Amino acid sequence: MQVHPLGLQVSAGANSGAASTVSNSKLVYVFNTNAAEQLVTVEDAATGNAKASLLVGPDQSIILQKSGADEIFAGSADVKFTPVAYTN
Repeated sequence: MQVHPLGLQVSAGANSGAASTVSNSKLVYVFNTNAAEQLVTVEDAATGNAKASLLVGPDQSIILQKSGADEIFAGSADVKFTPVAYTN
């Protein structure tokens, strides 16, 4: 799998009020630089209602799939988000 960055890395907002669509990306590379697990939450941008959440371990990275309009935030600004695309 090849990952193609589509924009600049940003620090996660630490609450719903600071959530971001990450450039309306449907795929987001999530990297936790914190020494502790961090909760990453996906929410409906229009309502602020949480749709899904997951834990990302210390120094762990994942690719999170979401709707382009969905917003995401994490428990710490130590979590970094980058909009990406990938090919097999």
